Amino acid sequence: MAVYILRAVGVNRIKIGCTDDVARRVSEIAGMCPVAVEIVDVLESAGFSQEAWLHEMLRSYWTHGEWFEEVGGLEQAQRSFAIYRAATANV
Repeated sequence: MAVYILRAVGVNRIKIGCTDDVARRVSEIAGMCPVAVEIVDVLESAGFSQEAWLHEMLRSYWTHGEWFEEVGGLEQAQRSFAIYRAATANV
């Protein structure tokens, strides 16, 4: 499993999600999204509990579903990814 950050280009939105196949999931989302999407970052070996933690960390930026405001939210998500990586670096 992996947790990912996607950016919906030009509309101030990011998506935090979890999947066992990032490339497939990005392709699925791109097919449904009216704007281009791009991968910002991926946490390998992370799962649903890490996704839920990130959603909670970004609650003040939440817009709907698994989508959050990019302004402010992306910076917080990247900080959260860095915290997770540091905490699990020696595990």
